[in-house]
Amino acid sequence: MCGLLCIAPLASAEELARDAFGASADATVVAPGPGILAEQCQGNDNESLAPGSVACSPDQGRTVTENGHARQWAGLGATSLAQVRFGVETCRDNAGQGRPCAIEVRAYSAPNFPTFGGAQLLATANMDIPDGTALEIFTADFPNVAIPQGTNLVIELYNPDSFRNQFGFWPGSNAGGQSQPSFIRSTPCGLGNWTNLASINFPNVHLVICWSDEGGGGGGCQYKLTVNSKAKKGCGVCPKKGDIIASGDPCEDIKDCAKKLVIKKLDCPDGGPGFCKKVKGKKDSCV
Repeated sequence: MCGLLCIAPLASAEELARDAFGASADATVVAPGPGILAEQCQGNDNESLAPGSVACSPDQGRTVTENGHARQWAGLGATSLAQVRFGVETCRDNAGQGRPCAIEVRAYSAPNFPTFGGAQLLATANMDIPDGTALEIFTADFPNVAIPQGTNLVIELYNPDSFRNQFGFWPGSNAGGQSQPSFIRSTPCGLGNWTNLASINFPNVHLVICWSDEGGGGGGCQYKLTVNSKAKKGCGVCPKKGDIIASGDPCEDIKDCAKKLVIKKLDCPDGGPGFCKKVKGKKDSCV
């Protein structure tokens, strides 16, 4: 059993050299491919990666057990998933055989978020992350996966418990700020549901996970907030001025969207207690 969440280690001089010189600490954003309309991110800095990510480990950070690192987008309008862009801090074959870290990039519909029970797996992209990877950004392609209106979409980087004593894998992150929380789930560490990293004393681990959508048969209205909403009754995270939020209203064109969005009471986005008050914005796009 894993007794703690371990910070990705600096295990040897050779690995330190790869971290310092083998990958850029300011990784370049991969541009979306043809036909992709918009990239959805929650971090203030979605280009840079820095050491300090966390994962459930049985051996003080040499290898990892089961981990699911995730971000959630609540109440989306009808859209589709085309790409996921994500950071990797470390992939290491502990046996020294050069084997890649075989991870899964998963997309869930999670109506009971942050509870894992009831989550429906919409799609998976299998990725082989090369041994020795340090501070790099990768892109996973999806075959235009339909995202129904109102979906609580969770994008998760998942590795199985078979990584135990075999591989060290930590997703990419930074401390550049974020508009919504980063999450982890790991049954061996007692985290059976998605858990806000800030709530378990890792407030500065902001995962670099973004997704891109494709057009098709219309989309949903999105609004840019004009003021900071107000947290009430213990809600830890509420939308801020400049954030993009989906209303859930379908559209074929931005002209189909109301000019303004006013939500008097919004359930707490991190799934915790309380709510957000006075969520106000102006129309931004039809996505």
